[in-house]
Amino acid sequence: MEVIGTEANAVSQRWRDQRIDASRYQQKGSSRDLSRLIGRAAVGLGLFGLGLGVAELLLPRRFNRLIGVGDSQRAKNVTRSLGVRELASSFALLGRRRPAPWLWARVAGDVIDLALLANATRGRRAHVGRIAGAIGAVLGATLADAYVASRSGGRARARFAGPVRRAITVASTPDAAYRFWRDLGNLPKFMDRLESIEALGAERSRWRLRAPTGLALTWEAEVVEDRHSEIIRWQSVEGSDVATRGAVRFRPAPGDQGTEIAVEIEYVPLAGELGRMASFMSNEVLEVQLGRDLRRLKQLLEVGEIVQSDARVRRARARGDRR
Repeated sequence: MEVIGTEANAVSQRWRDQRIDASRYQQKGSSRDLSRLIGRAAVGLGLFGLGLGVAELLLPRRFNRLIGVGDSQRAKNVTRSLGVRELASSFALLGRRRPAPWLWARVAGDVIDLALLANATRGRRAHVGRIAGAIGAVLGATLADAYVASRSGGRARARFAGPVRRAITVASTPDAAYRFWRDLGNLPKFMDRLESIEALGAERSRWRLRAPTGLALTWEAEVVEDRHSEIIRWQSVEGSDVATRGAVRFRPAPGDQGTEIAVEIEYVPLAGELGRMASFMSNEVLEVQLGRDLRRLKQLLEVGEIVQSDARVRRARARGDRR
């Protein structure tokens, strides 16, 4: 009886192993089928992009009329440049075994197209109905690109890409520099892209930033560390569209030369790396922008105002004359 029971157990175990192997085989088969479908979808999107790019590049006037945009020379030049971008990304997409990065780049381009179309509605000769239809079409393409990209192993991850650090020495005491920064209403005065900071309490505030593409980013942040004349550390609250954290430190400069202000910032925009590409806020861009902001801060603390170059003043006046 013991032998019969042992053999029965062995048979039962073999059946279980076979069922497990069959299940694994089916999963692998399903995965391969999905990969084929995603690959075909990526090829289809690439071919669609080629056709769109050719139309934008060779027939910009007809294309603009079709979507309701004015046929000015500037509009035609913009459409041609978008056609070049579309062709380049489509050729790159069709020529890569791993299409996800190029698909995410296409999504970033779609976001730019949406911003341009929204801005085009302000034109005198704009056909708002047609532009609305074009916006709907671009939204559909954006969803398709994002879905295929996410299924191609290129899902954007909401993670910090590493801090951006810049420092500057100002002719001011650590106490004065700290008090100026701690008044959050002063930050938009020297941070060029920062539109406003609204105080929501003693430690919480709402920030609004305008990206180079015109995309508005809004989030709430709270101060998590505050040591007078030494450091202010902040981070976005949980559930914000933008995950961000940063710190500013105030140290006496060597040789009694004032105060060294050291700033460290990290952020992940809406949709992670996708949002970072769409807003053109890479770490390299952030570092350059932060350096400019700190130079303006130096002028405010030392001179009391931001001194503009003659060229910037002339450009500002020219913009005012056109208005």
